Amino acid sequence: MLQKILDRQFFLTSVGTMAFLCLVTAFIAEYYFDIIPCHLCIYERYCYAALVIIGAGGGLRFHSILYYAATFLILIGLGLSIYHLGVEYHWWQVPQSCITTSISAGNFDDFEAQFMKKSVARCDQVTWVIFGVSATFWNLLLFCVFGLYALICSSKK
Repeated sequence: MLQKILDRQFFLTSVGTMAFLCLVTAFIAEYYFDIIPCHLCIYERYCYAALVIIGAGGGLRFHSILYYAATFLILIGLGLSIYHLGVEYHWWQVPQSCITTSISAGNFDDFEAQFMKKSVARCDQVTWVIFGVSATFWNLLLFCVFGLYALICSSKK
């Protein structure tokens, strides 16, 4: 049983499945509970989406390049999560894309198009709390678990 869990193909499918569940949860939160994501949340979703694709590909036919690509994406997601958590806790400066909300339009049609566009949350404000902890922290924790799992699978002989 442990041999199967430490298999790299199983790693890809399980991480891809977990990433898919994370995306489903994020979309339910956004569209059902009206929790608006910030720009950094969107970037982290890209990592999850890529992990879903790689996991599906690895489930169909394993190749070691998929394992290394997934590990690289996990490191990117981990870095984004650390950065996002630092922005939320005001450890470093907020990126300009997370605070720019001004509308600049040359005519009424441009103004209307920008006004009707879905708003984006600020990256330095906690918008979603799960069990008393920011969703960004849960995201960081999950990427840490993914990274530890990848490390354990890579050390398996």
